[in-house]
Amino acid sequence: MDDQIIIDVRGELCPTPVIETKKISDAYPYEEIITIVDNDISKENVEKFGKSKGYAVITNKQGRDYFIVLTPRLPGTDEEALQRILTKHVGENNHKLGVPKERITSTPERGQTVESHTLGIVRDDEIVIPDITENSHSFQDASLSRHRIILVTKDYLGEGSEDLGRTLMKTFWNCLVEADTYPKAIYFINSAVKMVCVTSDYIDVLKQLVTAGVDIAACGICLNYYGLTDRVAVGTITNMYTITESIVGEDIVTL
Repeated sequence: MDDQIIIDVRGELCPTPVIETKKISDAYPYEEIITIVDNDISKENVEKFGKSKGYAVITNKQGRDYFIVLTPRLPGTDEEALQRILTKHVGENNHKLGVPKERITSTPERGQTVESHTLGIVRDDEIVIPDITENSHSFQDASLSRHRIILVTKDYLGEGSEDLGRTLMKTFWNCLVEADTYPKAIYFINSAVKMVCVTSDYIDVLKQLVTAGVDIAACGICLNYYGLTDRVAVGTITNMYTITESIVGEDIVTL
């Protein structure tokens, strides 16, 4: 583990730091990752992610910034050797952690190429730019859950503020497309059908799910009610009988 992949997501709120860290973890499962964040919630969530994936996790604080080091537990590495690896990160004067923010920012979206200074690998104290396109876990790699269906009943998530609910809904879709397992189908009813239409903010991410094999369908009577039948931009139009028949006996998640 001579390389360190550094992800600088200072200024970003969750779930972005976790998502960016997961992308690199998927692409480089045997490399050490250092994620830099500047708030407590992101720190805690990245630490939880690292531990859930079996990394040894250690965090250094420098000023307002947290440097979270995720070290993979490689086969054949005993605890004593792992502790030696971790010990080198303890202390605020580790020069490898002091990477200026302008040198590295966040990781690319899946399917995008890596642009200069998108992320950095520290190798022999020099920062090099990796080619993530060869190793990256793409959304086509995610498996489908053959018994999981999501029923979306409105165009915002939760109760209370609808504006906040729409922000949460957008975050939900962005997280879902990064998940390791997708539902086999997503059905949209009532006002949720607006999300599959041409003016929707969710079209791109929903198209990614369709490409990955997820069946996306909107209720025809609902589209007609909102005058959107000819505005569908992703998925297919279905009916309540088909939706009902599909969800009976399945594992349903209702939004």
